[in-house]
Amino acid sequence: MKTWNYARKRLWILLIVCPLSNLCGQSTGGITAETDSAIRAEFLANAKKIHADLIRGDFAQHQAEKAQADLQDCKEVLTARTAENDQLKDEVKQSQQTATAEADRRKKYQREAWGWRGLAALAVYLLIK
Repeated sequence: MKTWNYARKRLWILLIVCPLSNLCGQSTGGITAETDSAIRAEFLANAKKIHADLIRGDFAQHQAEKAQADLQDCKEVLTARTAENDQLKDEVKQSQQTATAEADRRKKYQREAWGWRGLAALAVYLLIK
């Protein structure tokens, strides 16, 4: 009975491992070469692929760091521009208030001038009559 359980366990292990064997190890298959020189050549090719992957990873990490630094610079510029924008809004509001006050003053002086003209016309009319 024990041998049957042992055989059953081995069968289950083989059934599980065999389909997953392609997923294990490197992306390239096992050693398919038969001669020493072919094994060396395949080893060197795999080493070059791994080295290229590492270089790409380092390059990607460097690019990510550079992008992060650029993002930080952009955030600083945005903060500065936001402060300038707020200052300009205040200046525009102050200029509009000054322009409104000046327009009110001019209207007052124009009304006053028309009032004096009316009084002068009335005085001339009364003198002539």
